[in-house]
Amino acid sequence: MKNKISKLIIFIFVVILCITIYNHYQSPSTYFEPITSNNYKFTKITPFIDEKIDVNKNLIYCSTFQTAWNKLCDNITKEPCKLNKSIETVDKLNKFRKLDALAPENSFSADTIIGNVENLNKANDELKTKYKINKLLKANITENSLIIYSNLSEEIKFDYDFDYICRYPYFVSSMPIKAFGIEYNRSKTIHYQLANQLQIIYNWPYYISDAIKDHSIFPLGPISLPTGFILKLKSKNENLEIIVSILPPKDNLLNTFNDIKNIINHDYKEYIQKDNSNEVIINQMQKHIFSLERASTFQLPEIKFNIAQRYTEIIGGKILNFVSNNNEIGEAIQIINFDLTMNGQKIKKNDLESCIKSSESVGNHHSEYIVTKPFIIYIRNIKSQYPYFMAYICNTELIVPNEFAKINNKGEYTYNIEDSLDKSDQE
Repeated sequence: MKNKISKLIIFIFVVILCITIYNHYQSPSTYFEPITSNNYKFTKITPFIDEKIDVNKNLIYCSTFQTAWNKLCDNITKEPCKLNKSIETVDKLNKFRKLDALAPENSFSADTIIGNVENLNKANDELKTKYKINKLLKANITENSLIIYSNLSEEIKFDYDFDYICRYPYFVSSMPIKAFGIEYNRSKTIHYQLANQLQIIYNWPYYISDAIKDHSIFPLGPISLPTGFILKLKSKNENLEIIVSILPPKDNLLNTFNDIKNIINHDYKEYIQKDNSNEVIINQMQKHIFSLERASTFQLPEIKFNIAQRYTEIIGGKILNFVSNNNEIGEAIQIINFDLTMNGQKIKKNDLESCIKSSESVGNHHSEYIVTKPFIIYIRNIKSQYPYFMAYICNTELIVPNEFAKINNKGEYTYNIEDSLDKSDQE
């Protein structure tokens, strides 16, 4: 009898353990409680793709709050929303109502609801079930006021895990960070698999074709192309265009996006002097430029953040074109949960030797695509014209720090790769 009871207890324990593990891997692995945007001194969140770029601050754009605002206009006011006070945010939200920048259906939630108990519970249940967000919409919101909310949960996944960068990566400052990419000394098979997840779109002037070097084809004098590279990351989701660019940004995100798209489409008219901008030169540029080999070395900082942005300037505003007992905006909030990291990859001890060898053998004899300075990243649903997520990253506030780096008595960072390997084994 005791033996049967013991077996039953063990069986129940195993079932509970299996359910726990299953739920863990089915839920978003990157979720952690959102941090309010006020806690970031050098990062700005915006719902507008034409937001001006401050080269000293990170800038994060996401279209999902616009989607929530569109539902307010389409389903409640039946026209562009009018508030009892003039607010630039409202004017721009109405202006961009028709912007084609929708995120994939399974990556976001966005809505405007009337804030009664039933609607609040329904919305919170959906957010918790899909994204593990606990009570985003609070019960103390004014009864029956309008609640505008959105959430983007974006975790980029690849067919094959990129390399954990064993070299000591930095970004902008001397603070060490975590990075992923492609190490130099890899087996041909592994290197081929990883390189196929990376497409080199543009690289000037580092690796250019012989045709460009040949002045007899066209003179290099009138051409002044932007210095840097543009890369395309190929994720598991074939419907996403993920672009990384270290080209100098334009004055705002929209102009920067258009500039990158022009270069991707081989439209170089802006960069060729008017007195020499004839079709022959442009056609030669399109035909010959940037025939590049696969990346020998690639390195990108790991980016991970979960930010809550409340648009306080419109909270409390009265909607003039909505007849109701309560036409007040009680909440206007946007969550952006973004993860472009190693996704739990563990580095194995038998990789240590090759990693150390690669860090010592990096030279100028192979192509390097190392992101160590400010860059642009955007994600576009290929069914839409514009990106639903775009970021200008210029500091380390949103980049994953390297917890294995330590400061010595000289104030210098030191790094012991064995520490990272030991921790990986424990996990």
